[in-house]
Amino acid sequence: VVSIQKRICDLDAFLRARIHPVCGAWRARHLPGVKMTRADTLSRFHFDTRDWKMNLEVFRRLARLWGDFDFDLFAAAPNAQVPAFAAIRPDPRSAFTDAFSRSWTNLGHVWAFPPFALIARVVAKMVHERGSGVIITPAWAAHWLPQLARASVEAIVLPMSPQLLRPPNFPANQDPFHQKWPLIAWRISPDAVDLR
Repeated sequence: VVSIQKRICDLDAFLRARIHPVCGAWRARHLPGVKMTRADTLSRFHFDTRDWKMNLEVFRRLARLWGDFDFDLFAAAPNAQVPAFAAIRPDPRSAFTDAFSRSWTNLGHVWAFPPFALIARVVAKMVHERGSGVIITPAWAAHWLPQLARASVEAIVLPMSPQLLRPPNFPANQDPFHQKWPLIAWRISPDAVDLR
């Protein structure tokens, strides 16, 4: 428990120092786009994770560290990290379409690299169904951050590199996302809330 709390404090310090320094505890509040131009621009940036794939070596390291993955919740055939996956759009190679249309209880240890607009729903469903797996998110202060921190037992800030994500139609060095925000891998466990 102490090491988990220390890691969350370290992540909090990292976010405050590099991403968005705020006073007091993390909390959700509305700021007009004119006051948050960078975050507002990025929130409108079309980042469709169906079209991007995590660097295979980074994925394998996370699997070695936290356990093999049984199911990829948000993928398409070209970027699925494991053979069993849920597609956002109909895909004959997927196990089913729309990850939210089914229970995740029997999917095992899942990999979730959702579209950023769906992160809050993913976290809520993982907590509600007491799921286990890894969720990839951007490292920014958002309304889902406190719940995600409570549901996780470990988090790793992934290296900011043009090779971290592989777009399907562009060379890796044209990844427009890597220079803007780091990504965080969160290990979610059904026991996380019980530990705190």
